[in-house]
Amino acid sequence: MDGIIGAASSRISLAVIDKISGAETLECSPSNTGSVFTTYDDNGGYYIRTAPPDSLQGQALGDLITSDGYSDVAIIALNDAYGQGFADTLAAQLEGNGATVVANVAYDPNGTVFDADVQQLVDAAPEAVALIAFPNTASLVLQAMIEQGVGPADLQIYLTDGTQSSDLAAKVDPANAAVLAGVKGTAPSAAPPGGAAWFGPAFAEYAPNTDTIFASYAYDCLAIFALAAGVAGSDDRRCG
Repeated sequence: MDGIIGAASSRISLAVIDKISGAETLECSPSNTGSVFTTYDDNGGYYIRTAPPDSLQGQALGDLITSDGYSDVAIIALNDAYGQGFADTLAAQLEGNGATVVANVAYDPNGTVFDADVQQLVDAAPEAVALIAFPNTASLVLQAMIEQGVGPADLQIYLTDGTQSSDLAAKVDPANAAVLAGVKGTAPSAAPPGGAAWFGPAFAEYAPNTDTIFASYAYDCLAIFALAAGVAGSDDRRCG
């Protein structure tokens, strides 16, 4: 195997990165945003990523929340490399901007019932809540938040790139397409300024109705592999 595109989540990459880099195989993730990878020992360069780290997005989200005027903020995040790295940066940015983090809840990525986690949010009485998650558990956390009176109809809710999915609202409440009305959030741009303007329309034509958030970053991984092979004159993973 000459190269691997993936894994999608930081948690999965952490579980396999040592084996992949130890085998001197290049891994390029289009969506690992966990800050842990910025300085990770990858055996001399066998791990790369094209998506920006959460140390940047956490700052952007913190600035968005405080610019919206909220000073008492709760964070609820996956208890994994993605969630906790993001939560740490977000909390630091909020506090640096003069806000107070009234609760910082880490929840089980393998959990299915989050009433106790959400109760911590209720007890903290925040003005706004930031949820750092993936859709499968985010939908369950949001359901619990709605049931306990801290959902989008009650407080300003902020989401992150991990929850950016066209079917998240349907997962939360199939009968109410507007269940997430008013929710805000941040995510890496699928078409950043100065990038390839043709990619978005071309991808939409190739894969209609497909979420695009990390599509361009995956394309970049493949382009990097191809360019490296071209420079080396070989697709041998150890060449050069």
